[in-house]
Amino acid sequence: MSRTIHQVSVQKTKGGFNLMTVEEFMEIPALERMELAFKKKVTFLDENGEIIPPAEGMKILTEMFKNKK
Repeated sequence: MSRTIHQVSVQKTKGGFNLMTVEEFMEIPALERMELAFKKKVTFLDENGEIIPPAEGMKILTEMFKNKK
């Protein structure tokens, strides 16, 4: 069974994080999303609140939005 991203946590300041939906995260320009991931400022969470590794999270996002088209 494949995992699903339920929420995305984005680090905005040293101790501050924004929790957002996948749709809200995808509204961020692609270049900014890539930069956040590269700088390890993004955490993907599944429906149980468990962390999904960044590389796996990016793959899941790609598949989710490829399937929506």
